[in-house]
Amino acid sequence: MTTTPRTARHLLRDREASLILGAVLVSGFGSSATALVAGVWVKELTASDSLAALATAALWAAVPAATSSSPPTSPPRPSSCSSPPLPPPAGSG
Repeated sequence: MTTTPRTARHLLRDREASLILGAVLVSGFGSSATALVAGVWVKELTASDSLAALATAALWAAVPAATSSSPPTSPPRPSSCSSPPLPPPAGSG
């Protein structure tokens, strides 16, 4: 069985893929606009170039921390699959 490679055009015809791509683009635009405006806003409020630069640097430093992904953790097991219940504490009966 041979499969044909999927192209970008084929991907964009998929409604769910198009919605996800649109959401990613809007999110990226919003994040970039926030990073730009934060420095301008701090400069306007404080009239301090150094505080404006610090605010911008803090936002840019937060981006890698927020986008770094750790391996997904496994979901908790349902109670029907868990280990047997613990015995009651000593002296409770």
